[in-house]
Amino acid sequence: MNPGGSASVLMFSEPQYNPCIGILMSTALKHAGLPPRDPYHLMSVGKPGLLDELFFAAGFTDVATTRVSAPFRPPSTRDYLTFIRTLASPIVQILGNVNQEAQDAAWAEMESGLGTFQSPGGWEGLNELLATRRTRLPS
Repeated sequence: MNPGGSASVLMFSEPQYNPCIGILMSTALKHAGLPPRDPYHLMSVGKPGLLDELFFAAGFTDVATTRVSAPFRPPSTRDYLTFIRTLASPIVQILGNVNQEAQDAAWAEMESGLGTFQSPGGWEGLNELLATRRTRLPS
């Protein structure tokens, strides 16, 4: 980034606007025998106003955050789960610590829960991002 220029960053917003992530995380934790986590755990900067506050504290000016709908549209629930499984995601890491039977049960439950986003036209997982534009003044 240009020290005197502006740039944008995208981050997940609040958990209620990213239900697929919540389904994945709560299911993985349950099958791994782990307690539920704070819903903001994976979306920690999604708390209202926090991202702007952090950028202002870091010396940025002209900070402006807008919400952006960013649905994920693979052909099916199974395609979405294949995508998640190929990432080095926290879900894969959590399930990597349990036996194969528990892993299979978790993935099956996730597929069932995420099936609510399946329609005749394909799968559409709801996501909302925060797009923050900010400027750093030259030092």
